[in-house]
Amino acid sequence: MRPRSKAQAACASRDAVLKQKQVGCNGLPQSELQGKPMGSLAAPLPPDKQVLINPLVDKDSGEVVAVILVSEWELV
Repeated sequence: MRPRSKAQAACASRDAVLKQKQVGCNGLPQSELQGKPMGSLAAPLPPDKQVLINPLVDKDSGEVVAVILVSEWELV
């Protein structure tokens, strides 16, 4: 796992959409999460966990068509 920097605090999925690149962070704001299954991605996460936000960009239009959220943690 990559070390977390101060810049990787809680982030919004719009950050990844605007940059059209993967963003890693310390969890998502509760306002962006809908329902209980997503609650495990809420900020702040424990130090050994992070959320990766992966935008899927349509090559023809250049627009983000979907966002994939991945919860990543170290295996001990």
